[in-house]
Amino acid sequence: MSKILNNKKILYPAVFIIVLSILIISGLKQLNNDRKELMNLQAQQKEIAGIKNKISYLNQRVSFYESKKRTGKAAGIIQILDEIFSSMGLKNKLKSIKNSGSNQTIDSIEEATEISVEKASMNELLNILYRIENSPSLLSIKKITIKKDFENPQLLNINMVISYIRQK
Repeated sequence: MSKILNNKKILYPAVFIIVLSILIISGLKQLNNDRKELMNLQAQQKEIAGIKNKISYLNQRVSFYESKKRTGKAAGIIQILDEIFSSMGLKNKLKSIKNSGSNQTIDSIEEATEISVEKASMNELLNILYRIENSPSLLSIKKITIKKDFENPQLLNINMVISYIRQK
């Protein structure tokens, strides 16, 4: 044993090989850990990018509705509904408009109105819904009831509760 230890020609390369193999093994372990961490970070980056897109979409929707809330210059929901039905020539089918009152929040006022439309076709219903959705004022349909007309099953009797939301 002492001969081997004294023989420096064998001892130094053996120690060098052992140290080198320890360094290589620890380096490979570190490389493997770094790869796993990189994959986790890439997955988190994709998740954050998806969340960023959702937040951007929601910000656009909020600003759209906030602008509708600000730009509503009508005196009230009855005037808005009158304009919608008059422009479509359906004012004679509008049987009743009942104001259901208003609710106030911190920054807005919500006026609710119940309307009744009789003997409207499916196309007229779709046009009414389209006009309500694309109104320059912020309108919301809270409740809608659609029934077939007794005299003519092709026509519909529609009851809706519509809210007009505007800034204070």
